[in-house]
Amino acid sequence: MNKDAFTFYVDKFQKGYTLEKMEWKSNEKTIVNTVEQAAENDFSESTEPNFTIGGSLQIHSFNYDAQKMKGQKGVLTLTFKNEANQKLVWKKEIVLK
Repeated sequence: MNKDAFTFYVDKFQKGYTLEKMEWKSNEKTIVNTVEQAAENDFSESTEPNFTIGGSLQIHSFNYDAQKMKGQKGVLTLTFKNEANQKLVWKKEIVLK
């Protein structure tokens, strides 16, 4: 596997909201990880595409197999939630390199 990743930072949250989950969705794949799963994935040697969260909880990455997924166009979706279970969703279209 030719492992590659894109990294992003989440350093400003709307007051009262925390990151709940991260999603990659393309015509070929859908990957969804909760924050807890992403923190566990940081220590995993999995060859499956996944999200990770670094020790500071601000550095996030989406890890993927560049040989299989290079050129895929998809949407990164971050879902934030507050204590009242209200959600905010942020989306960004990305092409994997």
